[in-house]
Amino acid sequence: MAASAPEPSGTLGENMVTATATVKKLDLKTRMVTLQRADGSMITFRAHENVRNLPQVRVGDEVTATYYEGWVKKYEP
Repeated sequence: MAASAPEPSGTLGENMVTATATVKKLDLKTRMVTLQRADGSMITFRAHENVRNLPQVRVGDEVTATYYEGWVKKYEP
């Protein structure tokens, strides 16, 4: 019986997304931001240092963000 080839691992796909959301939490010291999407779901992330205007953002602000969504498969034997 021949050994089967391992399944692919790594990034299988990605999609650039632009979305508008409301700022629910903001910690300028740690750069952690929580946004509420239009569907009510929440997303929390650390804003990169390239986000220069973060100190101007306030809880309750509506922001538009562009980001990449990716699909990753990790090979586990």
